Amino acid sequence: MPLAPAEAPDVGRAAALYASSCASAHGPAGEGGRGEPAKLDPPPIAFADRERARERSVFGLYQVITQGLEGTAMQSFAALPDEERWALAFHAGRFAFPEVGRERIWDEDEGIRRRIPDMAALAAVTRPSLQARSARKRRLR
Repeated sequence: MPLAPAEAPDVGRAAALYASSCASAHGPAGEGGRGEPAKLDPPPIAFADRERARERSVFGLYQVITQGLEGTAMQSFAALPDEERWALAFHAGRFAFPEVGRERIWDEDEGIRRRIPDMAALAAVTRPSLQARSARKRRLR
């Protein structure tokens, strides 16, 4: 299993994929399933849940998208091209912390890029960790 995408994901494509493949279970804004999906045992996760999002990385999301999740209704999306699965993982990871643009922080902050030098490192870091690193750097200025 690759540890990171070969290049930055296509966020526009990711939004369309999420709307067509994921929103019915996880909600259009990642708030969790409503209606029939909420009755599943366990119900689909809410990507917008900040507490839970603090514990996961984009790589973790990519793994679940690729493999599915045993004991749940989450099926494998391994039939999708690799770059689309990565795009979905980055997209789903944005719901809990929309104000922390993981890719934007990485693109705009040279100091962060020195500590997180490539897509593999970026995919492995959690959003709060990235935000803390960026905030710490701003305080030191």
